[in-house]
Amino acid sequence: MNREQPAEGGHNTAGVNEWNLQRPGWEMPIHNLCVKHGVNIVYHGHDHDLLYVKEELDGVIYQEVPQPGHLRVTVSPDEVRSEYIRSFLPGKEPRGHRNGQVAHEYTLRPWQPT
Repeated sequence: MNREQPAEGGHNTAGVNEWNLQRPGWEMPIHNLCVKHGVNIVYHGHDHDLLYVKEELDGVIYQEVPQPGHLRVTVSPDEVRSEYIRSFLPGKEPRGHRNGQVAHEYTLRPWQPT
């Protein structure tokens, strides 16, 4: 994890930095702001089924959460626990799955500046 030199954002598909043109007055791209301010997780809900994604860049986790389902996030002084809970209608549970099942989970410790 490199919080000193984050990945550079704001470039279009041709590699040209258009951040300032598209968002005048913003200090820097969102990812860079997250790194600068010690953000650990960015949660993003999505209304498409089966699009569960967890990726990490420069110590920031980007968590995409599909519907149906929800997150259970438990925060304590020592850790953050994130659990993705699947949801199924009664009688529509696929084989091997059940409503309320924890499909994925992970735990983070607080970020400590170096």
